[in-house]
Amino acid sequence: MSDLFLLLLLVVAVGIGWLLGFQARRERRLSHLAAKLRREYFLGLNHLLSEHSDEAVETFLRALEIDSDAVDTHLALAELFRRKGDVGRAVKVHQGLLNRNDLSAAQVHLVQTGLAKDYLSSGLLDRAETLLRDILSKSSAQQRIDALVLLMEVYQQERDWQNALYVGQQRLYLQPENPRLRSHLSHYACELAEQALSGGQRQMAYDYLKQSLSFDAGCGRALLKLTTLAIEDSQWRPALRYLKRFQKSNPDMLSEGLASIVEVYRALERPKALVKVLVHWHSTNPSATLLIAIARYIKAEEGYEQAHAFMIEQLNKRMTLRGIRYLTELELEQNSALQPQSTRLVANALQMVLDTKACYQCGHCGFHGRQMYWQCPRCKEWGAIKPIRGIEGD
Repeated sequence: MSDLFLLLLLVVAVGIGWLLGFQARRERRLSHLAAKLRREYFLGLNHLLSEHSDEAVETFLRALEIDSDAVDTHLALAELFRRKGDVGRAVKVHQGLLNRNDLSAAQVHLVQTGLAKDYLSSGLLDRAETLLRDILSKSSAQQRIDALVLLMEVYQQERDWQNALYVGQQRLYLQPENPRLRSHLSHYACELAEQALSGGQRQMAYDYLKQSLSFDAGCGRALLKLTTLAIEDSQWRPALRYLKRFQKSNPDMLSEGLASIVEVYRALERPKALVKVLVHWHSTNPSATLLIAIARYIKAEEGYEQAHAFMIEQLNKRMTLRGIRYLTELELEQNSALQPQSTRLVANALQMVLDTKACYQCGHCGFHGRQMYWQCPRCKEWGAIKPIRGIEGD
């Protein structure tokens, strides 16, 4: 009996030893896999941060072979696919994740948001809209903001400004102090005002422009459009009030208001007051456009000598190619026959250089061109394009 008992103890001891050895081997194997996964994952991140997207894709694929349950790795890989333009593969990754039943609510939201971005990138705007509206119906506050941001982009691409404005106002309720959001909403209202004017609905346009200013009181686009409408209605005093607001809130855009301020003061027959205003504008934010306009009025009212002396004085303070070009033009107009041929050559050369230079630049992405846009053609940011400053600019 004692021998049997000892035999059983021996079998149990051997079994326990085997189990402990198996557990140790299993832990070592899992530790090795985890370490390998971490190496692959961080190597992929390193490639991604170094902008080596092809190497990053291959590294993340190896990581998925090690651990096919790594949701974060799937999401990172789908993001890489989308950035590389392979939206179809990104969609497959996201749809594969959604077919799993072991995801948390937060993970499901991340996957659905990623899929919406895929649809948005590929132009499947109706699918993106449907998915985002589904997300909105069952999301937390932060998740709603993420969905609303993308839904605004959907409507912006569709140029559906009414829905873009409506969705943006929902987001504004959650982010009331977001200045960039307010700027976007202001421009959406301006787009609706333009549509109303195209349809002959002038009062509706006024209402949208006033709504634009309720989002962004200093919106230069809305203020200039209201100025234009007031001028068309011969409402000179309201036009001046809008221009004063424009000058205070958009000091780096004053050259855009020049034509309007000239028209208003001409209608009021107050040329001296106009020069005074332009000098004030130029003193607060120097501009070659304003400088040349002032010099032309000085020449008309006081003569060539005063205009020439004014240009020399101002160019010694702030040199611009446009200012020098006007100065040579001024001299040639006064004494064309007496000026050396080199002056004409210099004037022509300056004009050729200026004709090749951009006048406006986006502060968001660096896009530059010779035409003013309220929305950047490249990055689609609103209100980011401004006149270029410096010797080659305004």
